[in-house]
Amino acid sequence: MLRARTVVCLAILVALVLALSWFHVLPGGYRLRGLLRNQAEQQAADHEAHRQSRLAQFRTEPPPPASGCVVFFGSSTIEYWPLSVSFPKVPCLNRGIGAETVSEMLSRLAESLPAVPVLGFVLYAGSRELRTSSASPLMIADSVLGLIEAVRRVAPRAPVVLIGVLPDRLLTAADRSRLEALNAQLAGAATTQGFTFVPTDVPPLRDPETGRLPEALSRDNFHLNESGYYVLNHIVQTSPSPLSKLLR
Repeated sequence: MLRARTVVCLAILVALVLALSWFHVLPGGYRLRGLLRNQAEQQAADHEAHRQSRLAQFRTEPPPPASGCVVFFGSSTIEYWPLSVSFPKVPCLNRGIGAETVSEMLSRLAESLPAVPVLGFVLYAGSRELRTSSASPLMIADSVLGLIEAVRRVAPRAPVVLIGVLPDRLLTAADRSRLEALNAQLAGAATTQGFTFVPTDVPPLRDPETGRLPEALSRDNFHLNESGYYVLNHIVQTSPSPLSKLLR
């Protein structure tokens, strides 16, 4: 008990010193801010380097068959999706880039598309904003719907499937409220704007007791593992979209 109290007291003391330094009550605030700023800049640089690497990879990939393909477009849930294993009967093009915002997706939409007909789109977007920004679920939903409009402009006849934002292992009560609000906005828009919304914040991808992404179906706090994708494949293949039969 005494050891635990000592650890707690030390933690509080360290936090207090850091706070006083941050606000220049104690020396060291400039260096502390610099360290955090450098970390953020490095993360941004790493993200941009990954984006450019993926875009270069897209340009050098062999083209899909002339008959067309299904384009999977979005952030890391798309990038990590083993499409050739999940949907072996139809040509699928993986156009996922991890940690992308909807704005970044829009900026590279045109260069991500194949020269052959697009048989359909499977999209995953909005999770980055939900977890790292203060934007409201309504604002995030509006940006995702803007992406769908852009997709329809380049391929007006292609059916669109929007994958609902998944829960994660770290979900708090406040996070759950935002997640549910965002998915509700997107599901509601699907009925009036003619795309298919596929709910994923549901069992077994949502633990019925914790409301979080189950460890057994995830590779880390935010991403599905092989078993998780198996479940997601089934959800997509049994959805009411015209694409579902093609992907079976």
